[in-house]
Amino acid sequence: SSDVIVAHQGYWRLFRRALPNLCYSLVGNAVGSVLVAMAFVSAGAIDPNAAWAVSQRKMGMTVSVVFLKAIGANWLVNLATFQAAAVPYGPAKFAMLWFPIATFVSLGLEHSVANMFFLPAACLLGAPHTAMDALSLNLIPCLAGNMAGAVVFAFGQAVISSSNAKQHAG
Repeated sequence: SSDVIVAHQGYWRLFRRALPNLCYSLVGNAVGSVLVAMAFVSAGAIDPNAAWAVSQRKMGMTVSVVFLKAIGANWLVNLATFQAAAVPYGPAKFAMLWFPIATFVSLGLEHSVANMFFLPAACLLGAPHTAMDALSLNLIPCLAGNMAGAVVFAFGQAVISSSNAKQHAG
């Protein structure tokens, strides 16, 4: 999502140009995540006890905690993207991607696309939350936090990098 924002320059014009792509990305990720969850559940590829445990942890947080954890997750995902783009070689790119992503996963941060898979899968396996609970208590605050992380950290980094490049160029 932040790649769409960073791909263009020109602040408000950027937002108007990026908004349709963000919407298409959101809908595509939501539909795809639910379809994959349905396929995994119907194939018996998810342990119901593990799905319930993940679901309980994700649904047991306050909205503000979900929001803050989502900011951190997207900041680390975008940091990985920027780092990988900065190095020319495959193994170095892998390392630049691996460490921030591993950090976000090990810290238990929240990413909306991952939650679009986990929460419906848990629902399909009989978890005690409804789709509306998942939307209001996790997915919407998580998406808002991911977008805030993209705008503040990734877009901010792009603006700083752009202004630094202009200063050094002339």
